[in-house]
Amino acid sequence: MTQIAAITGAASGIGRGTAHRLLTDGWTVVAIDRAEQGLAKLRDDLGVGPERLETVTADVTSEESLAAAFAAITARHGKLNGFVASAGLLRTGALDAMPTRISTTCSPSTCVACGFPPSARCRC
Repeated sequence: MTQIAAITGAASGIGRGTAHRLLTDGWTVVAIDRAEQGLAKLRDDLGVGPERLETVTADVTSEESLAAAFAAITARHGKLNGFVASAGLLRTGALDAMPTRISTTCSPSTCVACGFPPSARCRC
């Protein structure tokens, strides 16, 4: 059985390294990043066909973009065996203006526990 993992921030840095490692270990990888050129370079550099390395252009700061990406992933693969949240987000401002609780499972866009949007097969 093929193991399938989605990785945000996969075009560079830790996300790119994780994609390489999982591919080396036999996983199928869905590489997600907002940098379309970076995803193309990842594909070219690793020399892996689309059956093992699927690329999805999406922006983790946009709920709509992520929902569309995970809807496409769900339609194609049905489920994930792994999810790596490697894309970075930076919140700035006064500390007392920050959320007092950050969800560790479902958010409006993606469930960290199962990797799918809550409306699309979230099992949490």
